[in-house]
Amino acid sequence: MGLAEVACARGDDERGLRLVGSATAIQDDISAPDHAWQQQVDSVTALATGRLGHARAQAARSAGRRMTIAHAVHYALDGVREAESPLSLRQLEISRSVAKGQTDRQIARELGVSTRTINTYLEEIRTVLGLRSRAELAAWITRYDHP
Repeated sequence: MGLAEVACARGDDERGLRLVGSATAIQDDISAPDHAWQQQVDSVTALATGRLGHARAQAARSAGRRMTIAHAVHYALDGVREAESPLSLRQLEISRSVAKGQTDRQIARELGVSTRTINTYLEEIRTVLGLRSRAELAAWITRYDHP
């Protein structure tokens, strides 16, 4: 929950809510949350929902709830952003692999994760950038890397 609070404090509300959703799903699996923990969840959720609106906030929390534990940990630790990019370092890495023409399976094998994890990353990347296809993503990363 601490990283969710940090993300929201930095204005990265969607990330914060994804982390809230993931933490909530994990907490639900291992035990009932205590009162203090639930207050943190409610506080972060209210702050971010107020800035994003209900629909975007709900989508972000739902995306977090669907993460595997491994993906959630990686996502939480992948919070460092490259200068001027809306994408995390891992998202940039995956985008560059797409631009090289690699398939989801090839990228997953290279990174040691599941194809589903790559699919989730690509969905998040397209959402963040407002893109609809791999071709649009390849064009975006090419422009980003070579302004």
